[in-house]
Amino acid sequence: MQNLCKSLAGGTPPNKLAPAFTGLPIDSRLRGIAQAFRDLQEARHQADYNTYRLFQRSEALYHYALADRALQSWNEIRRTPQADAFLTGLLVIKRVQG
Repeated sequence: MQNLCKSLAGGTPPNKLAPAFTGLPIDSRLRGIAQAFRDLQEARHQADYNTYRLFQRSEALYHYALADRALQSWNEIRRTPQADAFLTGLLVIKRVQG
């Protein structure tokens, strides 16, 4: 998932998923969602596995706002072919990488 989101956030779908984007640029909202996914996943890993990591209130509020913006963007694009390609990529990530 991390690699898929990194690729999409950078504006390029993985090679095996590229045909689903039909050569169109990746929607900026989807790029933001993919970046938020990466950032939030990293924060969750830090919270779960780094016993020395303490989150400040401001950091928690930042991550909350980031998730909220990503969900708002998702609601705007969720019925688009690119959103479908993103979801498909998340479901079959092992086969998509490369």
